[in-house]
Amino acid sequence: MASGSPVGGVHCAYDLDPKLALSGVARALWGGMIGPSLMRIGTSRERMVSAAGSASFPVHGIAMAGVTEASKDYAFVRERPQRSQVLACVRGSGEVLVGGRWTPCLPGTVYVTPHEVPHAYRSTGRAGWRIAWVSYARPVVRAAAPVLIASDGEPLVAAIEGLVAESRGADDAVILRSWTELLHAQVLRILRLSAGSSRLWPIWRACDDDPGRAWTLGELAAIGGVSAEHLRRLCQHELGRSPMRHLAYLRVRAACTMLALEEVDVASLAARMGYASPFAFSAAFKRIAGVPPTAYRTLLRAGKAPPL
Repeated sequence: MASGSPVGGVHCAYDLDPKLALSGVARALWGGMIGPSLMRIGTSRERMVSAAGSASFPVHGIAMAGVTEASKDYAFVRERPQRSQVLACVRGSGEVLVGGRWTPCLPGTVYVTPHEVPHAYRSTGRAGWRIAWVSYARPVVRAAAPVLIASDGEPLVAAIEGLVAESRGADDAVILRSWTELLHAQVLRILRLSAGSSRLWPIWRACDDDPGRAWTLGELAAIGGVSAEHLRRLCQHELGRSPMRHLAYLRVRAACTMLALEEVDVASLAARMGYASPFAFSAAFKRIAGVPPTAYRTLLRAGKAPPL
């Protein structure tokens, strides 16, 4: 939709696809704000990084991240997005579509949107709108529909600006990985807030904090304050897999991060992830990631690692 390079500062003039202009959904979203043609929706100044600018993006499934300085007439709509997104208002004012209604998006609020669910946002302030955003190629947002939550967007800005500066400057792979880890951690914090009353988040947070522990189903259920059988039902409903399968996924995801950040051998990594042998760990890793740990590291260094 916008022209420009994937890294650095880009001035963009946005236009909607003509097919979208004929959409009843799009017309309902925008009303008369932009006009009947729905073609011109403002300009912006972008500072962004794509997976091409950070080889560790694919480890977490990050597609792009950026900071947008939007004009006062800026607006954006996606009818069937193929990415999850977290968008934080940093300065100025805008509105986001929540529950079919325009809702004010002010500094200190974050718009969280899932895959394949229509979402839209627009600037409403006279002086423009500054937003920071991170989009994911995999469905990291578990909400069924877009939500607006209270959360500080400044940490996102700091991480994204650090990524942009490093990618345009020294372009050190280790520093880029560190900025990426920080960015992803900030997104996870926001997603925990958006999860609301879900009993699963405390469980997975504990597993993330100590992936090598020999967790039992009973221990996981106790953290969530539910029975083991209820935990199985919750996991199947929210994640589509059993609790222990999701624990294995979290361990492999943590291992991918270590492969990106450290020079660690498979035996040491297996022990840190709680596996009895390198063979058992490699088998679990390949089942989830599609390739063994050593092959994943090679793909990671080439910027071709598949997202988990």
